[in-house]
Amino acid sequence: MLRSASLILVLALLGGLSGPAVYGQSLGTGERSGPVRIGSLNFNVGVPVGPFADNIEDPGYGGNLFLGTQLGASPVVLGVDLGFLIYGRNKRQAPFSTTIREVTVDVITTNSIFQPHAVLRLQPLQGPFRPYVEAVGGFKYL
Repeated sequence: MLRSASLILVLALLGGLSGPAVYGQSLGTGERSGPVRIGSLNFNVGVPVGPFADNIEDPGYGGNLFLGTQLGASPVVLGVDLGFLIYGRNKRQAPFSTTIREVTVDVITTNSIFQPHAVLRLQPLQGPFRPYVEAVGGFKYL
């Protein structure tokens, strides 16, 4: 699970390296030369609450990567938000098989959550303050 989440994160970051030119200031409306791409990378901490906290003691740590592109000159942004959270790791010894109980192996379990989401965001095109409203749909893989 962790390997697949890491692979997706690396591929997304490498895909961003071949992106278009980035400017330090917003271009005027007459100077726009293509769609605006938006991205963010966040560090997350998850604190278990309720029944989940009955079985998990430690907080989880992870991150989110958001990549989006603006549709033409409209305030609509389509994107993807990929997140992961690692909230524990267990290590135990178990017999190699039921017939050979003398030989033991280490069984390591990493507890994690992977959260891929599709995002539809409405956001102003320009200005120093750009509030947004977004609709998110996806799932969580435990």
